[in-house]
Amino acid sequence: MLKISDLEVDYGNLKIIQGVSMEINDGEMISLVGSNGAGKTTLLKAISGVKRPAAGSIVFNGEDLVGLSVPDIVERGVVQVPEGRKLFPQMTVQENLELGAYLKGPKKHRKESLDYVYEMLPDLKIKAAQPAGSLSGGQQQMVAIGRGMMSMPKMLIFDEPSIGLSPLLTDIMFDIIGKIKDSGVTIMLVEQNVQYALSMADRGYVLEQGKVAMDGPADELLANNDLKRAYLGL
Repeated sequence: MLKISDLEVDYGNLKIIQGVSMEINDGEMISLVGSNGAGKTTLLKAISGVKRPAAGSIVFNGEDLVGLSVPDIVERGVVQVPEGRKLFPQMTVQENLELGAYLKGPKKHRKESLDYVYEMLPDLKIKAAQPAGSLSGGQQQMVAIGRGMMSMPKMLIFDEPSIGLSPLLTDIMFDIIGKIKDSGVTIMLVEQNVQYALSMADRGYVLEQGKVAMDGPADELLANNDLKRAYLGL
């Protein structure tokens, strides 16, 4: 599905991502964890085409994504649910959702995708005509997820989906993400809550100072004493 090899990403003279290699198999959920400043968001920008790597490759279903535009990458099925939701608050919930289907391929299936999103997230159907900015934080996060699903993703990337949510809403959010995975969509999850992130993933990668410090089956990482001390306070 996705294979990243020897990736390097610079900001000016700073090398933020340093020789990162990782892969995600079809239908798998992997979690990428690490402290603030580890390079997680920069890595996601490179995958999504927002930031061009200085070296290395990002191959999705046999095609290198490096050099492609953001819309071209979305058309190929790599879609990101961004940190902070990035909604248009004055537009209605439905208008925000429909923006996820603006490209040619997803646009042809907009009605079916909208019906699917409303079935998966019924609260959004009730709020469809309301301005997105009037919704609670949890509901806005659902809109962001729904918008991502409207793009008909083959792989969905979540960047810190639990930020600003209560523990109860965090439980609901991860339940939704689990259902999306069960539907066959490959998931890449970037999340500060390491316990949550790894407990529901198949495998995990730990990023430190722009490099992969650990990787392996998620349950093994959760049991790793170094990771427990560094990220779980145990």
